Amino acid sequence: TQDNGSSGSWVKDYLWGTELYPRVFGLDLKRFINCRFSMTFWQLAGFSFCYRSYILHGNVMDWGLFFAALSQYLYLVKFFLWEMGYMRSIDIIVDRAGYEIQWGCLVWVPAVYTFHSRFTVQNPSGLSFGMALAIFILSMAGGLLNYAA
Repeated sequence: TQDNGSSGSWVKDYLWGTELYPRVFGLDLKRFINCRFSMTFWQLAGFSFCYRSYILHGNVMDWGLFFAALSQYLYLVKFFLWEMGYMRSIDIIVDRAGYEIQWGCLVWVPAVYTFHSRFTVQNPSGLSFGMALAIFILSMAGGLLNYAA
């Protein structure tokens, strides 16, 4: 694309990138990795971990994990509805598609953003349905107040 350039340092060019929106066969790699792969994996991981916990612990639902997965799912539904807004955010507009941003989307987001869910598979929360639901409602109210402000 025309949004490219070199810093003169091959190390910086590799880490930071040389193109803002690189394309291969018409596919926007930055958008595909940031939005499709990374966020879709995060969205699917929550309920996958919830299902694994259910099977691992003798068909007993961990309500804390379930509502955590549901809250992440709803957050990511909002992300996909607002995807073009995300693509216009300052970090996406300014950051080139180099190793740093792509590694973050391919490794950091799937590993770190799902860590608490993966941990809870082996270590159930022990929350009752009512307590987990109350925490979920409180967190959703906080999210709604944040977006209403």
